[in-house]
Amino acid sequence: MRNQSQDLKNKRLTWIVIILLVIIAILLGYLAISSFYSKNDTDSSSLAESTESSTSISNDISSTSSEDFIKESTSSQEEYKYAVTFPKDQMQLGYYGTWEFFLSTHTDGDHIIISWNTPEYEREYGNYMSERCTFVPQTIPTTIIRVNEHSRIVKDVKVNTQLVPSSDPGSISSDFFYPFDGENTKVYAYYMNNGYIAVIFSPGKGLDQYQLIEFRPN
Repeated sequence: MRNQSQDLKNKRLTWIVIILLVIIAILLGYLAISSFYSKNDTDSSSLAESTESSTSISNDISSTSSEDFIKESTSSQEEYKYAVTFPKDQMQLGYYGTWEFFLSTHTDGDHIIISWNTPEYEREYGNYMSERCTFVPQTIPTTIIRVNEHSRIVKDVKVNTQLVPSSDPGSISSDFFYPFDGENTKVYAYYMNNGYIAVIFSPGKGLDQYQLIEFRPN
């Protein structure tokens, strides 16, 4: 009888141990599955954040490049908005007092030719001069120059075009700058309010305003 009671206790203990082992195994399995899914969620979240960050950086770079291009283009256009474009294959006439000036352009280059003749009353006495100079227009940073428009208006104008004498041999007559400041003469061009081109020359001694010649199609 005692042996039967002991066997019954052993069976119960065995079942308790088995049940505990099963419970432990279930808990370990649950923990392992939870850990696996938690890791996947973390990796997915990190991947999404990384992708979002890369996209954001790419968009920022693209946006910055576009803004810089627009600023540079706009800046360039604004910086040289006073530049003069000389019409091709055209003759224009202007006066400096009683002196006749001619401005001519050709289709085979960007250079321009300015020439002048002595006034008619001097020709009657045999004093005739005809001088010429070939210029190359150059775009320069905006420069403010004081000019005298037809001896009536003195004002400051903004220019972006300088006319530089050509370096080609024979491109300038020896006395071309005689009416102005000699060899030190500087020449610029701009558009007048009436739309015509004005060519201005640095003055001789005793004057502080550039001298202006308004050219009109001849």
